[in-house]
Parts: sequence; C-alpha cells; structure tokens
Amino acid sequence: MSNVYGPRLVTPPVSGHPFCASTEAASEKKTWLGLRRKIFTGVIARDGQGRLRTEFGVRGQPLVIGIVDPVSLKAYALDPRRETFFELPECPPQPVLPALQKPPGAETQRIEGLECFRRVIPELIEEAWISSELQHVVLERAVDGGVRFTWRMYDIRLGEPDPALFRIPPTYKQA
Repeated sequence: MSNVYGPRLVTPPVSGHPFCASTEAASEKKTWLGLRRKIFTGVIARDGQGRLRTEFGVRGQPLVIGIVDPVSLKAYALDPRRETFFELPECPPQPVLPALQKPPGAETQRIEGLECFRRVIPELIEEAWISSELQHVVLERAVDGGVRFTWRMYDIRLGEPDPALFRIPPTYKQA
C-alpha cells in the first residue's frame, strides 16, 4: 500500500533541527479517461527536541493530524472534524537512517533554499532529495502500480515552531 500523504522515506525523530513547512502530496494515474490526479496539502513541523506534527487534508482543511513525541515516547492521531484523538502504540527512539546521510559524490541541488542531496532506493523510491540541514526529505518521487507519487515541502521556515502545535487541544476528547 502506498503512502500518498507523506514521504515513503520516513524520518525518525531528530533533535536540534527545528522547522515548519507546507506540504503537497500528489498522485497521478493514467486511465482511459485521461490523467487522474489527487492532491493533498498539509503542514509539517518539528521542534528542537524532535517532536513532529504532520497534517494533511484537502483544500486547506486538515483531515488528520499526527503528533509524535520522542521525549515522552508517545504518539497521537487527531481528528479535527470530530475534535477527538487517540494514542498510538509507543514510539521508541530510532537512529538516523543511513539514507538520510549524504553519501560521497551524491548529486546535490538547492530546493526551497536548502542544499539537498539525492538518494535513490530502487525498491522504495524513484528519488528523494534530502536536506542535511533539516535531516528530512524535502522532495520525493515514487511509482507504484502505475501510480506516480510526489511529496514535497515548500515555504520552509527554519526555527522553533509554536509549542502549542505539539499539544492536544484542550477541547479534544479521547476516542
């Protein structure tokens, strides 16, 4: 099953590299009626302690929000439409993947103002452009079963995001 909402090259929690960005995830498939395209937009934020918040939705309305907190070893899924949340299974600390480290001689280019290097993992992705500064995928392309997936970050802002992004709103009820 393909993940159209975020990069396939999942980034483990990384501290010391805070940022916030808008995201776009698109899937394209050729059909006999023409090209079928779906676009999801969202937000991704990571604080200096490695807490990660991801949102995805359509037309600016979030459908699902995820919060991963490697400090408390907790993870949550939030449903903004119902103002509910549930706790996900424990999220143990994970090491930085070798794929996120720049190999010698890797192709580089600037994407959204960040120096990125290219990684290809044939069984998983066509290409991923990774920022060493963020320790995160900035652009990724993959093909699975005739469907082309693209995930990208844009409007990237370096620095600490609002701490409230990593807390469950007080009006939310546990599902």
